[in-house]
Amino acid sequence: IRKKESFSPSAFAPHVALEGTRWFNQKWGMTAQITLDYKGFTVKDQVKSLHTEIEMGDEKYIGNFTGKNKTKIKNSYFTLPVMASYRISEKWTTQLGMYVAYLYNPSFKGTASDGYIRRGSPTGEKTIVDNATFDFSDDQNKFDFGIQAAGEWEFYRDFALRGQVTWGLKPVFPSDFTAV
Repeated sequence: IRKKESFSPSAFAPHVALEGTRWFNQKWGMTAQITLDYKGFTVKDQVKSLHTEIEMGDEKYIGNFTGKNKTKIKNSYFTLPVMASYRISEKWTTQLGMYVAYLYNPSFKGTASDGYIRRGSPTGEKTIVDNATFDFSDDQNKFDFGIQAAGEWEFYRDFALRGQVTWGLKPVFPSDFTAV
């Protein structure tokens, strides 16, 4: 990447969850969720020698692209996290555990423009790229898994403020995918 022109998370990326906790004692419990997660971003950048696969008209080009790139990702997941819960105090709870997710609505698309692609290698045949597209939506892994941590502060009766971090342990694309 030569220059990042812009990066923005998805404008609308809700996390809708149904959660239940089974408390074993005053401090420890087990929490499970059923969630719908929407994840994505848009990035515009200038790249040099980015190995990719693009389409111009009816023809497909595989090689190293130099020019402008715009990628938009908007994926929808059905996720099942299971976490150990620890009640620090009456108002504070933390959680740590694992999740599995299924990608049910994939979208990984973009454009390549104002540059050129060299077929096969960085010194291969040069083709000018005015405007090309790519769509790797169906090439993404359908299943994901990882770890999840959360902290929750109950500020008024049954209302709480929650912070949550998930870290995926499986790559977005299969190991034999070479277009990115």
